[in-house]
Amino acid sequence: MNSGSPHQPILDAVTTAVAWLDKANGRSEQELTLRVLKLAEETGEAVAAWIGVVGQNPRKGVTHTREDVAAELCDVVQTALVAMASFNFPATSDMLAEAIEWSAEIEPAGGPTNELLRVQREVGYLADKRLQGIGGLRLDGQFRSVLIATFAAMRAFGVDPFATLTAKARAISARIAEMEAAR
Repeated sequence: MNSGSPHQPILDAVTTAVAWLDKANGRSEQELTLRVLKLAEETGEAVAAWIGVVGQNPRKGVTHTREDVAAELCDVVQTALVAMASFNFPATSDMLAEAIEWSAEIEPAGGPTNELLRVQREVGYLADKRLQGIGGLRLDGQFRSVLIATFAAMRAFGVDPFATLTAKARAISARIAEMEAAR
């Protein structure tokens, strides 16, 4: 990792989060699967936020903002990067730059709802590969597909993926440091 990289706060947060999770939970096969499930959970939270934006649930009405959806999508990216690194596919500055660049080239899926469906589909494919015991480059490639789809969804919500993720990464690193200091 290049300490002068603009992506360094993101990469540092991933390293910190993986070490923190490994210390607390180890890195068994079940733990790795749970980290994929956590990614599915975060994707569901992004979808729930969008449902709250459009007021689809008549009992609740409008409960979220587009900014809430963007924040949840940022959590999807951070969780994907942590899970990816847990499978020994570490994020690099070049990989992040490439995924962000490729996301700008994705043909729009037809609005925010469809962008979220695309993210959910990619996370589902990842879960399916894990369930089948598929690893190696095919699993690494699927993690990258999740990142690209999520960055594209962030763009659909008018969010700069890099700036948003950098701010979130700094907050995560600070929160983990606080929790560790409190121990």
